[in-house]
Amino acid sequence: MTDLSIKQAVNDLVAKYADLCDQQDWNAVAALFTPDAVFDAETVYGKTMAGTEELLQFFTSAPVAAGHHPTSVYCTEITDSAVTARMKMLVIFRSGLFSVDYLWSLVPSGSDLRIARQTISLVGKVTLPKIEKAVASS
Repeated sequence: MTDLSIKQAVNDLVAKYADLCDQQDWNAVAALFTPDAVFDAETVYGKTMAGTEELLQFFTSAPVAAGHHPTSVYCTEITDSAVTARMKMLVIFRSGLFSVDYLWSLVPSGSDLRIARQTISLVGKVTLPKIEKAVASS
């Protein structure tokens, strides 16, 4: 793969990751990772997961977001055997808006890239006011 095709593959992976998370297709999300992948969420959730089973358990039990919106991604290192990329993501929950940094270690898998390690960290949070449901009068 050329550097340009690698960068395009990273962009495609980012879009696919966010879309599959929004669809809550956790099996498809887990398939974006290598079977022995590590997901370091210590600073956000206080835990690190390793392997497909732990990833699936995490994704199916984590709070459900209303939307994942990647805002930028760039590669910090490209070699023949690995790619390191940084991504910024806005994640919308009922309780607020979260700005999250992602650090990905990616490895080639056929003509695609897969996530070997994902580390997330919270950059900032905006708490949303609680909205009471309007009650229709009869």
